[in-house]
Amino acid sequence: MSSSSRPLVTPYLAVIRLTTRQLQLIAEHKLTQDDISLVKNDYALAINRHFHQRSIHQVILSPPEAAKSYYGRVSPEGLHFYAHSVVPSVNRKPPQVNRDIWHHALTDFLLGFPAEVQSEFSKLGVGVICWPKYFNEPEWLYEDMYKTIHAAKNAQQKVQGESEYSCESQQRVQDTQSTYM
Repeated sequence: MSSSSRPLVTPYLAVIRLTTRQLQLIAEHKLTQDDISLVKNDYALAINRHFHQRSIHQVILSPPEAAKSYYGRVSPEGLHFYAHSVVPSVNRKPPQVNRDIWHHALTDFLLGFPAEVQSEFSKLGVGVICWPKYFNEPEWLYEDMYKTIHAAKNAQQKVQGESEYSCESQQRVQDTQSTYM
């Protein structure tokens, strides 16, 4: 396959859609009051500083007002995206994300929140989005995408190897049985 006919791999973000109230609850339960006050109660910025300081490859994206109608959500509740992982697309179309990934991400996300706070997150929207053009891409975006591709290839090779081993074992058992019969 020539390089010009290879599909272009595009990074998408697996996101959880949040309201401003939900973002506030996350900040108040995961950060110190000093962390929040330092950025004048900008919860997205406080959480993003936390991610950056700890080299966590996640981000809170808060689209500018003009972009919010594009996402179909103009409301007083606010609109924010918690991007928890990078997923590749080989055809520039939004990729399908495995349900297990969502379940794992949501379970991790809610871990440690008290029950009364968890109830505020009972209806979360999930999906995938491209990196917004109005923000600079983080240096880890493509790095994480290629790590995801590499991990998927390794998992596929492992499954293929186990399948081949299983077929070889079955053949040996059949050969052994036919020898003694």
